[in-house]
Amino acid sequence: MPLFSEMDEEAQARVRERYTHRILALVQGMAKLRERRKKVVLTSLEDLEIGVGLLRLQAEVDDLLDEEAALELSTKSIRAPSDEELVSMREAVKAIHELNAKSREASAIIAAVVEVAGSLRKRSPGARA
Repeated sequence: MPLFSEMDEEAQARVRERYTHRILALVQGMAKLRERRKKVVLTSLEDLEIGVGLLRLQAEVDDLLDEEAALELSTKSIRAPSDEELVSMREAVKAIHELNAKSREASAIIAAVVEVAGSLRKRSPGARA
């Protein structure tokens, strides 16, 4: 089977339609479970089972929506960055690394000051140094 991005528009539409049908079927199943929950007196175990079923169905719907979105993204072409853009990105990454190094250094200094300050004896309010 060819990749989604390599399919013609008609084949892509059929794939999208299959996703739509599967998602719709799951949503209808969820609606039926919710309706049953409202109309029938359930034991706590039955209610729990329906709740778990609803969560599973919702997770399946979410997964299908994510897959469908990924298929759509696969049809978008991403161009390679120009030399200037690449240099700019590298400079930005270098600046982030330098900032991280300064942040780690500042954190180490703060930790050392806190440790030293914590080990100093506390003076009574009227005592002199």
